Amino acid sequence: MQSINGYYNGQEFVPLDNVIPKKNQRVIITFLDDYVDSAKVKPFQKYVGKLDQQSYVEITQALADCEKVDVDEW
Repeated sequence: MQSINGYYNGQEFVPLDNVIPKKNQRVIITFLDDYVDSAKVKPFQKYVGKLDQQSYVEITQALADCEKVDVDEW
């Protein structure tokens, strides 16, 4: 059994945790007496972040190395 967090946006239940339910899998839904600000809760936030300085320099250098070359240089 797995427990996840989520909220109801008025039309559907939105999971806040990564979950892959199976078809026809039974669930237990518990309604709590607290609420979330749906404008602040975005499921993609776990994929967004800030790079540290060293990673930024490495990625910037890699992008510069991969810049498009003029056809005349080939």
